[in-house]
Amino acid sequence: MGGISFKRGASALRAEPLLVAFVALAAIGYATYSLVRYAHLDVGGFDLGIFDQTVWHLSRFETPANSVRGVDNIWGDHFSPILALLAPLYWIWEDARLLLLAQALLLAVAAVPIFIYVNAKLGRVAAYLFALAYLAFWGLQSALSFDFHELAFAPLLIALLLLAIERRRWVAYFPLLIALLCVKEDLSILVVFVGIYVVSCGALRQGLITIALGIVWYLLVLKLLIPHLSETGDYAYWSYEQFGDDPLSALAHALTHPDVVVRTLFDNGTKTHTLRYLAIPFLGLMLCSRTAILLIPLVAQRFLSTDSAYWNTGGHYALAMAAILFIGAADGLSNVLRWAPDTSRRLLGIGVAAVVLVLNVAFTASLNPSLTDLARGGFYETPAYAKDAERALQAVPDGVSVAAQDNVITRLAHRDVAAQISPETGTTDYIVARIIDNGVGVAPNGGFGVISRYLGARLNSHVAVAYVNGWLVMRSKSLPPVARAPQLVALHGTDAARIQSAYAVWLTAFLDYGRELARCLSASDARVCLRPLGRAFRLRQARLERELQRVRPTLKAGCLQLVAPAAGTARLFADTIEAARDAGARGNNAELTQLSAGLEALQARDATGYITRFVALCTKATPA
Repeated sequence: MGGISFKRGASALRAEPLLVAFVALAAIGYATYSLVRYAHLDVGGFDLGIFDQTVWHLSRFETPANSVRGVDNIWGDHFSPILALLAPLYWIWEDARLLLLAQALLLAVAAVPIFIYVNAKLGRVAAYLFALAYLAFWGLQSALSFDFHELAFAPLLIALLLLAIERRRWVAYFPLLIALLCVKEDLSILVVFVGIYVVSCGALRQGLITIALGIVWYLLVLKLLIPHLSETGDYAYWSYEQFGDDPLSALAHALTHPDVVVRTLFDNGTKTHTLRYLAIPFLGLMLCSRTAILLIPLVAQRFLSTDSAYWNTGGHYALAMAAILFIGAADGLSNVLRWAPDTSRRLLGIGVAAVVLVLNVAFTASLNPSLTDLARGGFYETPAYAKDAERALQAVPDGVSVAAQDNVITRLAHRDVAAQISPETGTTDYIVARIIDNGVGVAPNGGFGVISRYLGARLNSHVAVAYVNGWLVMRSKSLPPVARAPQLVALHGTDAARIQSAYAVWLTAFLDYGRELARCLSASDARVCLRPLGRAFRLRQARLERELQRVRPTLKAGCLQLVAPAAGTARLFADTIEAARDAGARGNNAELTQLSAGLEALQARDATGYITRFVALCTKATPA
C-alpha cells in the first residue's frame, strides 16, 4: 500500500489552522523556556554538552569523540545515529541552543499525528482535547527541564509509526521503524514489541519482519558495535542483573517468576508515584487498547532496573511512552464507547477527552509547573552570576583544552577536549570554575568540594588570567605567558609575607588539632585528653584573623571579594572544632556527633580551600 501522503497531510493541516496555532504556540513556549534556562546557566554538560559536542563533531565529518562524556567514540556509549540529522544545522549556526530549538519543535509537532489518529477514532473536538493534553503532558515538561536528549525524536516517530500501522501504510512504516531504531540502542526491544503489536493487528508478514528487525538490530548494536567501540569492551547500561545477564535470560526469568516481577515493579515509593502519574491522567484507558503491548518493554525497562534514575518523574524518560499513552488512551476510549448507545458516543468521547486534558494539566501543575515560569516577569532576567560567567569565558581561546564545572561546559564543548571537572579529570590548558560557592551547577561535578580540590591541586601549575565576581579562569604555565587577571591585585612585600606565614602556621596547627582531636576521642580517657587541646591552634587562629583584618583596607576588586569567605571559613572551622572539643570534654556525645558531622561537611566542601585560594591568588611571593 502507498505511503503517507505529504500533500494530504499538508491539506489536513490547512484545514485545521487552530491545530497549527496550538502547535506553534507550544513550540515557541518550549523554545523560550529552554533558551531562558540556557541564558541562566540552568543547563549542564550532562546531557546538553554531551550532545552538543557529538553533533559538532558530526557536522565536521569527524569521529564523534566526546571528552565531556570521557569516551573516544560516543557510539561506544550510546548508539544514536539519528543525531546526524541535526549536524547540517550546525553549518548554519554552531551553538548548543540549536539543539534546544530542535527539541522544542520535535516535541510540539508530535501533537499533529496524535490529533490525526484521535480524529479518526473520536472526532475533531476530542482530537483537539487529546492534542492539548499531550502538549501539557508532564513528561514533556520534565524533558524540557533536563536540557536536550536524543529521545526528543521518539514522540513524533512513534506517533507517525502508530498512524502508519492504523492506516496500513507500510511504505512509510518501515522507514519510520528504521528511524526509531536509530534514536537509541535500547529501543530495539520496543521495536520487537511493535512487531508483536502489528501481528495482533492482523498484519502477520509485516509484524514478523519487524520482530526480526528488532532482534537483529539489538544483536548487531548491543553485542557487536557498542562493545567494539567501547573502551571497556562491553555495554555499560544493562541494569537488570537480578533477572539475567541479557534480555533473553531476563525474559525467561520473568516468565518463570512473575511474582518477582510484580514485587519489583512496586517495591519502591518512587516507582509507585511515577506509575500513578503514568496511569491516572489517562484514566487507565490505554489498558483497553492493544497498544498496551507497547508499554510492556518501556515499563519494564524503567521499573525493573536497579538504576533508581529511571524510576522518578524527572528527565526525559517518559518521552518514549508519550505518544503511546495518548494514542493508546484514545484507542482504548474508542473501544469502550462501542458499548455506549450510538446517540451518546460522541458526547461521551468529548467528555472523557476533556477529563484527560484536565487531569494532564493538573498532574503537570502538581509535579513540574516549569512552563508557568513563562508568565513570571522575573523569569526573563538573567542572573548576575550567569552574566559574569559569560564575561569570564571570553578569556578562554578557541582550540585549547579546558576543564570546567558542569553548567558552563555547553559554552566550551566545540573543541577536542572540554572536560567536566571531577576527581578523574586530568590537567588541561585552561580551567573555568566558580570559586565562591552558590550551590548552582556543581552537583554533577560531585559538589563544590570536588571543584575546590581540583583547583587547589593546580594553583602552582596554572595562573589566573580572568576573575569576574567569583568566576575564575586559569591558564597553564606551560603555555606562553599572558597577563595575570587584572581583577586580582595581589599583595606584595611585607603584607604578602605576613599573610603567607600566618596561613602556613594556621594550616599546620589546624591539621595537628584535627589529628589530636581524633586521637583523644578514641582514647579511654577522652574527657581528660580533650581538655588541654587547642591552645596552639587558638593562637594561630587569632594571628590569621589579625593579619586578614589588617590587610583588608588595602585589598581591591577580586581579592577584596575573596578575603571575606577566607576569613569566614577560618572562623567557622575554628568555632566548630572548638565546640566539638568542648562537647567531648563535657561528655556530651549527642552534641559531639552533630558537630563532627558539621566538620565532615565542611571538609567535604573543602572549606579550607577558600583560604588556600586567597593566599595563592592574592599574595605574591617576595623574590629571595
